[in-house]
Amino acid sequence: MEENTLENYKCLSCEAIGEHNYETHQDGEINDNDWAGFSETLECEKCGKDERVGGWIDGSGYFETESWIEFEESDVLQEITENQQSKAISDFKTSENRIDKGRQGETDFNNWLHNNGLSYLYVDQSIETFSTLFKGNVKRPDFLLLLESVGMIAIDVKNHKQYKNTYSLNMESEFLRSLSFERLFRLPLWYAYKSENNGSVVWLWISALKALEVGVISINRKNQEKFLRIDIKHFEEISTNEDIGKLYTHRLNSTNNLSN
Repeated sequence: MEENTLENYKCLSCEAIGEHNYETHQDGEINDNDWAGFSETLECEKCGKDERVGGWIDGSGYFETESWIEFEESDVLQEITENQQSKAISDFKTSENRIDKGRQGETDFNNWLHNNGLSYLYVDQSIETFSTLFKGNVKRPDFLLLLESVGMIAIDVKNHKQYKNTYSLNMESEFLRSLSFERLFRLPLWYAYKSENNGSVVWLWISALKALEVGVISINRKNQEKFLRIDIKHFEEISTNEDIGKLYTHRLNSTNNLSN
C-alpha cells in the first residue's frame, strides 16, 4: 500500500486526520505464486496513538490485511482536494477568459486602426518574442501609432468592464511598468479602453500620466494590491480618425501626483 493512500485516515482517539506516521513490513521473500507475511503501522502525530495490522502479500503486489480499529478511513481530505481542484479549474478558466477577452480587444483595435487608415505597428505579445527587457518591470505596449505633427505614441489596449462609471488599472503590474516604458523609450504611453455608446464600439483614451493625475488610488481587499480607479469623464472618446485631434489637447492639470 502506498503511503499517500493513508493520508485520508482519522485517528479515533483524537480525531486528527492525515499526516500520520506510516510504516510497512514484509516478512520473508516471495515468488509469484507464494505469499509472505505483511504488516502496516500507523502512529498519530497528534496524540501518539499507534496500531499495527497484519496480513499477507503476494509477488504481484496484491495484499490482504486486517481492518484498522484505532483508525478509520475519512473522505474529508478528499473533499478538500476536490474543492481545491475545482477552485484551480475555476481560476484557470477565469484567467483564460481574461486572456481571450484581452486578445479580442487587441484584434478589434487593430481592425479599427486599419479601417480608419492610421499608420501603426502591432507589437506581437507572444512569449517567444519577448525581449528580456519586458520580462521584468517594463510594460510592453500593444501598438505603436504614428500621428502627424505629434510623432510616435505607444498604446496599451484594455477590454475591461466599467464599474460605477470608472475603469481600474493595477498599480504594480500595469501602471508602474508603463511609466518605466515611457522613461526608457521616451515615448508617451496611452491606454485605449474598448467601450460602447448607443450600441456602437468606441475607444476611450487616456495617457498614463493623465491616469496618475486624475486616478484615485484604492486597495483590492482580496489581495491587498493597489490600483487606480479612473472616472470615464477623464477619457477622450475616439470613434473615428477624425476624433484623434482630441488627443492633442489632452493635457495634465498638474503634476502634484508625480511625487506620490
